[in-house]
Amino acid sequence: MMRHLCGDDVWVKMMFNVALRVRRGGPRCVVGDVRNKSEARFLESMRGIGVRIERDRAMRLPSIERRTGGFDMEMEMDLDDYPFSHVIMNDGSKESLFEKVAIALY
Repeated sequence: MMRHLCGDDVWVKMMFNVALRVRRGGPRCVVGDVRNKSEARFLESMRGIGVRIERDRAMRLPSIERRTGGFDMEMEMDLDDYPFSHVIMNDGSKESLFEKVAIALY
């Protein structure tokens, strides 16, 4: 909705302002939700590391449908072909996922 009202890069501009404030306080900033290519490219331009958490497509699509009610499915899948630095399969426990992320980032 915000993108439709304020332009495609509204979240990029907001993320930029938050990232600048966070970076002044320390070396790392985690952005937990990136939904389109302009956001991913922005993070990379800030020397960020792109990590895609991937799930089996048969499990992923019903989850997206439930969460969005079918609204903006295209946006939810915009990054499916994006060349992330790391791709992690979310195919186990929450603890297993956290461990995989930690290994990718450190």
